[in-house]
Amino acid sequence: MNPAVEKIKAVPLAEVFRQYGFQVNRSGFCKCPFHQERTASCKVYKDSFYCFGCHTHGDAIDFVKMYDNVDFREAVERLSATLGISTETESTAKRLAASRASFMR
Repeated sequence: MNPAVEKIKAVPLAEVFRQYGFQVNRSGFCKCPFHQERTASCKVYKDSFYCFGCHTHGDAIDFVKMYDNVDFREAVERLSATLGISTETESTAKRLAASRASFMR
């Protein structure tokens, strides 16, 4: 699995909802971002969410995919930027540094 995806999934989902402007109460409920409602029916767990009104569910990446209407890769990039997580792996960073060093010679 991609290290960025693992880091994203380690972040509590309530934090992701807060970053998108949703207020999650102490019980873990918030108003569902996917349909209009007066009372909170979306339960935000540590690593997933479920709306008892419209039955939408998923993890942090699914939330961003649906909310922003983007694909998996774009959702990971947006979450990484929002949460301050690097999307480069160590091997990629080392290869980039090596290619830059050889180019500078």
